[in-house]
Amino acid sequence: ETGWSMVFLEAMATNMSIVNNSELNINWLLKGRSICCDVSDIEEYSNALKTSLNIKPKTKLRNLAVKFSWKKIAFEYSKIFRELL
Repeated sequence: ETGWSMVFLEAMATNMSIVNNSELNINWLLKGRSICCDVSDIEEYSNALKTSLNIKPKTKLRNLAVKFSWKKIAFEYSKIFRELL
């Protein structure tokens, strides 16, 4: 489980299938383009991983990851900092 992780963005950037625990912020990031499961349930997690192996890469994931480039994120942070000053 994670609150926010580069792992998801990195997987998206390479168009890999993603299996994740159902968390609001991760679901927001992935926008329904992943396999959600209870990762604490070994059988459910195993089945989700097996399913992910049969999914063709999706360019949409790569396109979604591009929205979170370092340049764009740095720009958004600088806007916030300027507003606070």
